[in-house]
Amino acid sequence: LRLGKKASSGVIEFDFDHKNDVITVKNYAPHSIEIVQDPKTKVWLPQTVFTKLHVSSNFTEEGEEKNNHKGGVNGIGTKAITYTSSLFKLEIVHNKKLYKQTFKDRGKGEPKPPVISDTDSKDYVSVSFVPNTDAFKTEGKKLLTPDSIAFLKRRCYDVALMNPGVNIFLNGEKISCDLEKYFEMCGFNTKNYLSYEKEFVRNKVNNSIKIFV
Repeated sequence: LRLGKKASSGVIEFDFDHKNDVITVKNYAPHSIEIVQDPKTKVWLPQTVFTKLHVSSNFTEEGEEKNNHKGGVNGIGTKAITYTSSLFKLEIVHNKKLYKQTFKDRGKGEPKPPVISDTDSKDYVSVSFVPNTDAFKTEGKKLLTPDSIAFLKRRCYDVALMNPGVNIFLNGEKISCDLEKYFEMCGFNTKNYLSYEKEFVRNKVNNSIKIFV
């Protein structure tokens, strides 16, 4: 789930269940994904967003890219998760409607129709998935090892650092991060960094830009 530059509110919850090899990300964004069905294909928009390539607003109806100067890969990250997961569960709330759909076996075959119901919940998008060991060639071993969990936690702090206005929760605990704390967490402290007894040079340009050298 990618945040835009102007993300200044909302809640994102990350949960890593190493016992069951399940990763869950839940984003209470101000604007969720619409729960609508394509009148031609009869495919629901959430299914299209998470499984179909070349369907972002950067493409024409013929699948041609409108602007080849854009960064990013047009949402392929979420689709790649579907295609590399043994189990992928999608939940979306939009305008008091709850959409649930499950994809299995790396997205192969046609999934069962979504279950749609009424709800009083706020808008959110939630994905829970079990990485497929064959896709990542781990010879049947779980992917959520201590090292991989440590890497994922680091990415959570990346999100917290870049989006100070968003409430970030990691395994149920609220986290926050500024640039100085981030450097310290990465092991770049004044006493041990390259064995030099030096302080970082700090320069605050404005409320949005700080420089550490």
